[in-house]
Amino acid sequence: MENKKKKFNWRGWTTFVTIISFIVDTISGIILYIAPHGRVANWTNWEIWGLNKDEWAAIHTIFGYILLIIVGIHLYYNWKVFMNFIWSNLRKALNLKWELVAAILINILLFVATLWNIPPFSTTMNLGAQIKESWEESIAVAAPVRQAQELSLLVFAATSSTRS
Repeated sequence: MENKKKKFNWRGWTTFVTIISFIVDTISGIILYIAPHGRVANWTNWEIWGLNKDEWAAIHTIFGYILLIIVGIHLYYNWKVFMNFIWSNLRKALNLKWELVAAILINILLFVATLWNIPPFSTTMNLGAQIKESWEESIAVAAPVRQAQELSLLVFAATSSTRS
């Protein structure tokens, strides 16, 4: 029996990185959706799974970029398969003109309805806002001044004493 050293499979690697990046970006997106506003998160040292809001935002941003880059690399390694799929299904795709138009229209509708705060999109965003605000209601001590965590001790003391 011959012991052959296997060559690193870049196609498999990009597939796994794509899947893992998608999962991490989805989880961090959900956490940021329910996270308190920055002032509350910073003042209360809010964390989930040992990470604060800024760290979750950094993870979400970096994994979003990684996801975009790795999908490009994945397409590069799978270009022949992708193009074969496209060309072999082009005739079928051309018969799906109405489906393509419907898909474009529904995405435009979703985009516009979200920007115009039309339910259920506004309801979804309002739910996120309510969850964010509930964190502030649940803490015993609110920050005495907006963005208090960013003030120097002298400015904080002067601002706090003028509010008393």
